[in-house]
Amino acid sequence: MIAQALILAFFTNPSDRAFYACIISFFTGENTLQTDYPEGLRSVIADEIGKAERRYTPGEIERRIAAASGVPVRTARKVIREMIRENRLAYTQQLGHTFIEISYRQVVDVGEKIVLTPPDIDYDPPPGGIRIRIASGAAFGMGDHPTTRISLRLAAWTLREFFPFSDSGATRAIDIGCGSGVLAIGACLLGVQEAVAIDIDACARVEARENARLNNLDDRIRISGEDAGAISGPFHLVLANLRYPTLAALSITLRNFAAPGAALVFSGFRENELQGILEAYPPESFTFLKTLSENGWCGAALQYGPSDLPCAKK
Repeated sequence: MIAQALILAFFTNPSDRAFYACIISFFTGENTLQTDYPEGLRSVIADEIGKAERRYTPGEIERRIAAASGVPVRTARKVIREMIRENRLAYTQQLGHTFIEISYRQVVDVGEKIVLTPPDIDYDPPPGGIRIRIASGAAFGMGDHPTTRISLRLAAWTLREFFPFSDSGATRAIDIGCGSGVLAIGACLLGVQEAVAIDIDACARVEARENARLNNLDDRIRISGEDAGAISGPFHLVLANLRYPTLAALSITLRNFAAPGAALVFSGFRENELQGILEAYPPESFTFLKTLSENGWCGAALQYGPSDLPCAKK
């Protein structure tokens, strides 16, 4: 009981941590302040968890880190717990199981000078970059999944390469299956004039509206529960982070609202499903532009039909 009380005091009184550590060492024989683990072990842990194609339980990741770095399991466990206290890693639960994953309740560097942050932290984006504020919620699109990051990077690349906003006038985007609204928000912050974000999940729509407000975009993003087939275009940028069967079926529907020459940014499918996506969007009507992948997930940018935009001439 005494040791447990001292350990609690150790974590709740940072200024007196050294004092409590000495007493804990006396009772437990463990050096609480010890940091004699290999330099770079934290990077090994972050890479192992961040690049994994599935989630690991605490015991699984401890054994993997120990095997990969040659440290004892207890050392791996200690460093992992330190990283959890620092909010670099996080416990997640699903169906009665506990996993350890990268924590995204912090600044997330997506790439292409795009950064996702919680709304309540002070942060200045890099020069020429954008900051997307996303509140914690249940909707998909917190930045904790590769497909969100792939979609944002592809959207940034597409808008930078193919849309000269000063010449093309009004530019509209649609985010299909918007979840948190992160893709519609990113598109507007990257220069799109207005966006429509649709989702059949009412809870997702509530969260998307709040996130649009947090980014001062509630007057430029319309959140809707309409079916994609009922939406009125035209849209110059179509964003969809959905699984392969839904994306394949969308190839017919989007012809009703995609503007000639519209850029299409898709993610949510596996690398081995890319060929199926390309077959669903045949070269007679669509031009393949670029693909990105991360941790076995894939995204693709395409162009629909002819256009007088620069992308049609490349």
